Amino acid sequence: MNLSQFLSRQRTLNASCQQEAHQWQEQGKVEKMITAQTTGRVYFQSTYWPACLASSNGRTLVLPDTFVKVVGRQGITLIVVPTSLVASASPFPLHAQEIA
Repeated sequence: MNLSQFLSRQRTLNASCQQEAHQWQEQGKVEKMITAQTTGRVYFQSTYWPACLASSNGRTLVLPDTFVKVVGRQGITLIVVPTSLVASASPFPLHAQEIA
């Protein structure tokens, strides 16, 4: 492989990586509850995926029907962040909340 072919291949790989990174910056909808300790399930791009939280203080709970932002993937498991993290002592059910 000469230098020109190498550089062309690098440009192709970089474009592919940028496209994949953009793909993972979309929203999904939680189907099965996600906690800091358990993997849940998210509906994303017309299919269901196992999903875990990107980071957590150990008290985050994401309930079904909550929208999450997909920020990455590890194997077939999506890495997600709740689009809105709500902390409240309200008696009404919340979708994404911190457990007191």
